[in-house]
Amino acid sequence: MSGQNGYMIKQAELEAVVLLALYNYFQVHSGSLTISQIKRLLNFDVSERRVEMAVSNLASSGYVDGEYSYVDENGFAISDAGYKYAEELEGRANGRKDADESEEVPASDRVVGLDHNSRQFIEVRSEVTSLAKQISLANDVGNLSSREKLVAEQEVTALGDALDREFIRPKEIWLRSKLTLQWIGKEAAAAVIGTAALALLALIAHLLGFAI
Repeated sequence: MSGQNGYMIKQAELEAVVLLALYNYFQVHSGSLTISQIKRLLNFDVSERRVEMAVSNLASSGYVDGEYSYVDENGFAISDAGYKYAEELEGRANGRKDADESEEVPASDRVVGLDHNSRQFIEVRSEVTSLAKQISLANDVGNLSSREKLVAEQEVTALGDALDREFIRPKEIWLRSKLTLQWIGKEAAAAVIGTAALALLALIAHLLGFAI
């Protein structure tokens, strides 16, 4: 349970280290991490129980969001408040008196890389491809005209291409998803593709960390 060079790290210090580890991780990744995965981000020996306590305290303070993962364990991700506080901690470490003096970039505007091998991403990507195909083959497209049907298919396909990029801005992808999928959901509300579009929007919201 000691830090580098045998130093016994205090719990408050451990919480700061865990938060900074999550901050650095979610700069380039998405999704959530289990306690054991968070422990592996640390470069010193500490018990999993202490990491769990640190994450629990961070969650109570609003710096970490907890969500259910696909492996039947609690998964955690850094919150917007956590991003801000981690930046303040980094500012102090770098000798800045007030981290708020620097321009803050909202978490949703950060450039991130999605884990294209995660089950969550694979599910979303598969549903995007499926919806584009459904629109192409559908006879019942609700109130969509033939021209609008073609545009809907093209926009859904373009959404898939955007998700495939190595790096994305979550906010840009989310706004694009809402514009396209809510439009399809409204115009084809009584059709299968309308229901599928809104279901896909919910999956994308979960993937990117937005509320519908």
